[in-house]
Amino acid sequence: MGLVKRLIKSIGGGLIYANKRLRAVFYSMILAHVGKGVLIASTLHIGDPEKIFIGDRAVISYNCSIGGKGIVRIGNDSLIAQNVSIITSNHNYESRKIPMNRQGHTENEVILEDDVWVCANSVILPGVKIGRGAIIAAGSIVTKDVAPFTIVAGNPAKRIKVRK
Repeated sequence: MGLVKRLIKSIGGGLIYANKRLRAVFYSMILAHVGKGVLIASTLHIGDPEKIFIGDRAVISYNCSIGGKGIVRIGNDSLIAQNVSIITSNHNYESRKIPMNRQGHTENEVILEDDVWVCANSVILPGVKIGRGAIIAAGSIVTKDVAPFTIVAGNPAKRIKVRK
């Protein structure tokens, strides 16, 4: 038991942070890139691991879903709260004669620049770029790009304030 305690102390931050850091080490083996100092909580659902890039000191909270078929780039110092979904692909649905699940899909990259905070229960849809320092309020559905340092909220997400 002493060895385990020393290992946890050497990782820093106690048992909770040790688990998050160990998960980041695991994900660094399967994702395209995981930066330094990343914290990843449990129950992270991943689409295509080789298309996910996570910057330095990013934090991903509990029960998040990231990916699909497109690329996801999460910038340095970004925060993703619990129950956030980042979606990169959608089913095609143009033909009424072919079932939707047989029409293929489209994919688009999602980019979260540095220092972005995506609050709990939000959804980021394919093709969205969230600018540096932006905040996505809890429960928002982001369908369009968000300018740097802008705070958005709602469904669909709309600008409510610009950070100073």
